[in-house]
Amino acid sequence: MEPNRKGFLSHFIIYSRWYTVLILTSIISIIIGFVISYFLDFRLTGWHYYLRVLATTLVLWIGCSTIVIYTWKKYPWILMPFKHLTMEVIGVFCLLTLYFGFTLLIYMYSHVGISLIQSIEIHSIAFIIITFTTFFILAIHEAILFYNQWHEHYSKSIRLEKDTIEAQYNLLKTQINPHFLFNSLTSLMSMVDGNPKAEKYIQTLSDYLRYMLADNINELITLKDEVNNVTKFFYLQKIRFENNIHLKIRIDDVALNKKIVPLVLQILLENCIKHNIIANKMPLYIEIYNDENYVSIKNNLQIKTSKQSIGKGIKNIEGRYQFLSANAIKISKTNETFTVSVPL
Repeated sequence: MEPNRKGFLSHFIIYSRWYTVLILTSIISIIIGFVISYFLDFRLTGWHYYLRVLATTLVLWIGCSTIVIYTWKKYPWILMPFKHLTMEVIGVFCLLTLYFGFTLLIYMYSHVGISLIQSIEIHSIAFIIITFTTFFILAIHEAILFYNQWHEHYSKSIRLEKDTIEAQYNLLKTQINPHFLFNSLTSLMSMVDGNPKAEKYIQTLSDYLRYMLADNINELITLKDEVNNVTKFFYLQKIRFENNIHLKIRIDDVALNKKIVPLVLQILLENCIKHNIIANKMPLYIEIYNDENYVSIKNNLQIKTSKQSIGKGIKNIEGRYQFLSANAIKISKTNETFTVSVPL
C-alpha cells in the first residue's frame, strides 16, 4: 500500500469513528440530561436544554477528537504506550473539567432563582456521568485503533520473517562449500609469499568474504562490526583506485556499540563509488560519522554523466528499515555533497 493511501486511511478511520461517536454522544447526552433531571427533580425541557446538549456534545467531540488524533501522532501506542495513555487521559480530563467549570459559572449567573448548592450538585452529577461516558467511549475507540495498528504491525512482521527466510535460503545457495574458497585463498597466499601487498590483499578479501557469508543473515549487528567490514571493503577498493579515493571515519565509542542493519554502510559506500567520477583530478572523498541516533555517509558530489539509477540501493535500505525502526533514513543533497543518514 502506498504511504499516502495508508495515511489517508488512518485519518479516515479516526475521523469516521469520531463521527459515529458524535451521533452516539448526542443521543447519550439527551438521555443523561433526562436522567439528571429525574434524580434531581429538576425539569430540563425546551429548546434551551437541547441547545445546551448540542453545544456540550459539539465542544466535547471536537476537543476529544483533537486530543486523540494529536496523541496518536505525537505518541504512537506501539512506541510510547504509557505516555500515550497518560497524555490522552490527562488531556480529556482537563477538557471536561475546564468545560464544566465554565458552564457552571454561566449557569450560576443566568439562573438567579437556583441556589449555588443546587447548581453545583447538578453540574457535579452531570460531570461524573458524562466523564464516565466519555472515557467509556474513548476506551472502545482506543481498543479498536490499537487492534488495527497491532494487526498492521503483525502483518509486517510476518512479511519480514518470510523475506528473511527467503534471503537466508538464497544466501545458503551461494555458500557452496565456502571452506573450499577460503582454503583456495590460503593456498594463493602461500604462492605469493614475499609480496606483502598481495598477502594483505588476499587476507583482507578472505576476511571480507567470511563476514559476508556469515554475518549478514543476522537481523542486526553492532556498528563496530559493520565499520570493520566497511574498512576491509574500502581497502579492496583503495587498491583499485589508489589515491583517487579517500575515506574518513569519525564515530564515537558509544555509537559503535549500537545496532545497525547489516551491510547498510557497504551498500551506501558502493553507491558512492558506483555513481561518482573517480579520477586523478577529481578524487572522491567519503566520510562516515555519527550524530545522535544516526550514522551518516557523505561524499563530494561529482555524478557520472551516464544515466544510472542511484535510488535502488537506498530504496532497498528504506524497505529494510521500514520493518525494523520507527525512524526513517534521511537524505540530504546539495550542489557539493550527498549525504545519507540511517538510524541506529
